[in-house]
This record gives sequence, C-alpha cells and structure tokens, in this order.
Amino acid sequence: FFGGFRFAPAFWIGFFGLVLLHELGHAYFVRRFGQRVLSVEVHGLGGLCTWSGRVSPIRRSVIAWGGVVAQWLVYCGARIFLLVQGEPVTAGGQEILYVATATNLWMIAFNLLPIRPLDGKEAWPLFPLLFRRWRMRHVLAMDEELRVQRALSRSKLRAADALEDAAADRPPPEIASLVDDVLRRAKNDPDGGGSSD
Repeated sequence: FFGGFRFAPAFWIGFFGLVLLHELGHAYFVRRFGQRVLSVEVHGLGGLCTWSGRVSPIRRSVIAWGGVVAQWLVYCGARIFLLVQGEPVTAGGQEILYVATATNLWMIAFNLLPIRPLDGKEAWPLFPLLFRRWRMRHVLAMDEELRVQRALSRSKLRAADALEDAAADRPPPEIASLVDDVLRRAKNDPDGGGSSD
C-alpha cells in the first residue's frame, strides 16, 4: 500500500527496516522497565512486539509510545541527512529517504489512531495519567507543607508557654529592681542605715 503497489525493492527494504525499528522501540522500553520481550515480528501487515510482565498504566503507555519514538528518531535522522548531504542521487537512496520521511510520517499518524490494535489506544492515555500523577504529588506536597506548618505552630506555642511559665516564676521588673536596690543599700550600710545622733 505505502509503496504504491509497484515493484520497489529498495522501498520494501526501507519499509521493513522502519517497521523493525518501530517494534524495537517498543522492545527497548519493555526491557528498560525490567520486563521480558518474547518476540519481535515484522510481516506484511506491519509488526508486533510481544512481551510479558506487569507494569503500571503509565509505563504501559510509554511502551506504546516507544515505536513512535523510534520512528521519530529515524525521521529526524533523515532530515539531518538531507541538510548535510542533500538529495540522494540513486533511485534506491531516494526510495529509502522517502520511507524515512513521508511514509514514516504517515505510519506515525496511522499508528497513533486511538483504536485497537494500534498503539494510539494505549499511547494517548499517557498524558491524563501524567497529569493525575502530577496533581496527586502536588496535593501530597501541599498536605506535607501544611503538616510541617502545623508542627511549627505547635512548637511555637510550646515555646511561648514555656516562656510564660518562666516569666511567672520571676518577679515583675519593678519589684526585682526594688529588691536589688534594698540589697545594695544593705550591703553598703552594714549597720542597717541608722543615724548616730
């Protein structure tokens, strides 16, 4: 279909390689998340990466995006090649470049349709899942901040109570000053301050 139903061996080889890289993109994230890749298949209708293991919904979505990420890297590499080298001069090179650019973009768009068995069905939920996770972390962080503020407030109240208790044990400053003054006079006048008339 993508080759226009014509005899195009270079296109077929490029297309086979692109589908293989797409499936290897899935396999990369499967392995990255510590799961087991059972098989990577490429056939006339596309490809399939079969794996086993249990992952979170977010990781399952990332695995679904893995194929598209691999294709996008191919596309970027092809665009860089065009900037540096220019158009290929051979027909085979032009076919492979066409696979890496135009056909690649069509495959990405098709693969991201949100219907089974295409990757889009499991890929698109990534963004709401990430938002929910961010929101939950934000709420937990706010809750932790409030907990810390409450603990600080309790500590300040305890410190204020302790200062108030300590102040209650000491006499008021006026009385303390009067007592100090009487004690100083008594010290300076050992006879009790009487006159000798």
